[in-house]
Amino acid sequence: MKLFLFLPILAFLFSCGNVKKANKDTVKVDASTIVIDEEAQVKTPPEGKPQRNAMVKSTIGSFKESDAFSIQDAQIKGNTLLLTITYGGGCAEHKFEFIGSPMIMKSMPPIRSVQLIHDSANDNCKAIVTRIVEIDLKNIAYTPKPGSELMLMLKGWDKKIKYTYE
Repeated sequence: MKLFLFLPILAFLFSCGNVKKANKDTVKVDASTIVIDEEAQVKTPPEGKPQRNAMVKSTIGSFKESDAFSIQDAQIKGNTLLLTITYGGGCAEHKFEFIGSPMIMKSMPPIRSVQLIHDSANDNCKAIVTRIVEIDLKNIAYTPKPGSELMLMLKGWDKKIKYTYE
């Protein structure tokens, strides 16, 4: 009779000891909590590494392939185009180029197609980075004279942007 009481208690003790621990860690990054699944090889950006504005000079040339990004806002201040963009990453230094098509559409004002090219440097981190890219537009102006106007058709942005050379 004692054996019948002892076996269920023994089975209960051994079954509680075999509970698998979840394979997840919690990491604190910039006042937000991210759960990381170690099996998925997800990386997080190092703490305390703020993303500063990227400064880019525009060039005339052929469009290229670009890594993924999303344009959140576009505005002109003087001869500078300020693009607020988001992209995945956060562990490597990302690089940007801004290219204007050599062809100009005849209209009033003339229209030039332009493209921001993003090089993620194979950054596998999964943070969503928001960054402002400051683009010097002087090299793609229609005429480098104050008051000269040009409409920019930015790939990935649905509105034309009016640029007046200053």
